[in-house]
Amino acid sequence: MTQDQWIMIDNQVAALTASGIWRDYTSSADWTEQEFMQWLNLRRQNWLVGENGIYDVVVQADFSHENSTWGTATDLFPQVLQNNKEWNFDEVSQTAKQFMQENASVNYQRNQNEITAVVQVYSPEKVMMEYTFGIVDANYDSMGRTYLKQAKRISEKDNDKA
Repeated sequence: MTQDQWIMIDNQVAALTASGIWRDYTSSADWTEQEFMQWLNLRRQNWLVGENGIYDVVVQADFSHENSTWGTATDLFPQVLQNNKEWNFDEVSQTAKQFMQENASVNYQRNQNEITAVVQVYSPEKVMMEYTFGIVDANYDSMGRTYLKQAKRISEKDNDKA
């Protein structure tokens, strides 16, 4: 993986974890409007998209292998937001990176074209999440990156088997 891909996956894991969506899912479309907006508010901290940015591209980059037509993945939005082009964000008390530094730890493991990030959250509650990412090779397109394939809440007992 390239350095940019490692930076991206680190930022993705931080935003996913700090957003507090600590359950199983395979797409941002599985989230509520509130969960989606919380994640996007944290995730946009690492994108240079400006105040009225192209957030559909952020979502597509983080949740889809597809690179060919950017900004067309509104099916990755929760149903209630699929036609939304106006975004109102609440102020965040801490960045996703700050949350990770103060409340969690992460362990990455690569297996061919997938990376698994196991995150232990210590506060505000004890939670263990496993995020599985696919890798889009930089040779495939200029946008070499990682994208989330699955999130799974696991117990410490499950993690001992890994």
